[in-house]
Amino acid sequence: MKYNIKYSQLNKKLGFCFLIYDKINHEDLWNDFFRNVDGSKYEIFIYFKTNSPLKHFEKYKLKNCIEPKNNCIKTSWGEYRISLSQNLMMKEGINECSHFIFLSGSCIPFKNFDYIYDYLNNDFSYFNKAPDEQVFPRCNYVLNYIDKKFIKKANTNAIINNSHARIIINNEDLLKKWFSNVNNADEHCHITLLYYFGKENELKLTNNTSYSGATTFAAWEDMQDFMTFPKSIKSNAYTYEVISKDELSYLINSPCLFGRKFTENCTMEGESLKDSVLKMIMPLKGGLKKKYLLFSSVSKRSDKKQAWEYWSEGERNYDIVLAYYKDEVPENCSDFCFKRNDFKLPNFHYYASGYDISNYDAVFLVDDDIIMQSQDINKMFDIFNQNNLLVAAPSMDSESDVHYWFQKQNKDKKITFTNFVEIGTLILDKKTIPKLLQLFSESGSGWGTDIILPHIIKPNEKQMGIINEVSCHHPKVTKKEGFTKSSSMCLNGSCSNKAVFDKGNALLKKYNVKTNIKVFN
Repeated sequence: MKYNIKYSQLNKKLGFCFLIYDKINHEDLWNDFFRNVDGSKYEIFIYFKTNSPLKHFEKYKLKNCIEPKNNCIKTSWGEYRISLSQNLMMKEGINECSHFIFLSGSCIPFKNFDYIYDYLNNDFSYFNKAPDEQVFPRCNYVLNYIDKKFIKKANTNAIINNSHARIIINNEDLLKKWFSNVNNADEHCHITLLYYFGKENELKLTNNTSYSGATTFAAWEDMQDFMTFPKSIKSNAYTYEVISKDELSYLINSPCLFGRKFTENCTMEGESLKDSVLKMIMPLKGGLKKKYLLFSSVSKRSDKKQAWEYWSEGERNYDIVLAYYKDEVPENCSDFCFKRNDFKLPNFHYYASGYDISNYDAVFLVDDDIIMQSQDINKMFDIFNQNNLLVAAPSMDSESDVHYWFQKQNKDKKITFTNFVEIGTLILDKKTIPKLLQLFSESGSGWGTDIILPHIIKPNEKQMGIINEVSCHHPKVTKKEGFTKSSSMCLNGSCSNKAVFDKGNALLKKYNVKTNIKVFN
């Protein structure tokens, strides 16, 4: 094997090595796991048995597998050739990767990328090692070649550093010689070779008799601390069809970096496993640390340029979080995105319940058809903050679909103070959000929420209003596009969607609120 760079000169770079039959069960989850990660920090390698197209990771398949003439290794369960196929992936990345993380098609991450990247030490490899009693008599054949003290057993989902990978690659002939006649040889090959070459002090070992100690988790009934969770459903002791929220939370908060044996249709108690995992493990990606936050539920509209593209242009004093309620999250997602099929306010409740947003001074909850330039949003936030407002909205330009006369931009007043702002362009002070999350969780489309909201927050006459120094554009609704959900329209009996009216009306009754819109200046 030719090495183009010395091991000591390598920068830290993780090689994620998937050994699969034909698919990665939770490929969408892995795709979002890598989203917004610096590409110089990782590589992906995929060794497959059956060449079925992958949704996101097709380009990472090894050519050795795609072209049999290039010495593709034919693997069978438990054979030493499994280790040789792992070696192929290490050979592919040996001149650039500091670690090789071995994963199966049923694995999912239990930590975010940055955590894993910071956790791994270039000087060590990581194995989930079995007691020596599990080695024999299975490996009696190997005693023909080496001493018993070197022969070990470990989970094949190891993490091997570059220095040890070079030893393994350079000594493949020994693996073939020692283990060609051994059952489940893949559990012995790599760790035995490293012990043979005296590298045991460079291995971080965890005990495979523990339920949650391994870098890659798997549940076996004979583990000393094996736990059961009543709401988890398995097809056998270790393969998940449904994982309970309690067990998933327990594992994500354990030392485990990854978990295996999750079926393709596995859910978290009926909810998306992808969304549930990402909600628990992902930090605010893209360095979301600005002073303000813009949140929206979005889907691609007929316009050539989407509203969120206006919001994300130029310098911003705010972060952007988008919930895609219909479309898949695009590759060019701004700041942080997730997929969830619900309305804006329930989606914000979902997000705010799972992530710490307390560092933001204010939040702009905006509909995905509102056109507003980023410089105007910057200015709007600053005006909101400087005037100690609790609730506000930007004014609307003269071409907008305006439901209330006081929404239209009034250049004679900096702020039009009122006790009502529509839910489509809602700015909230950070102090108000904890008081409103329960309302948002049950709000549906949002109709009626804007009427109830001031009764919960109780702003005075100078803490709520329309900011006239900036304006947005609200496109007019055409007959083809359907009805408007304007609260005033529905209250006046002009709302053509009965389900919206009924839900909003029920919400008003629950909170015992009646409309009484006022303008104070």
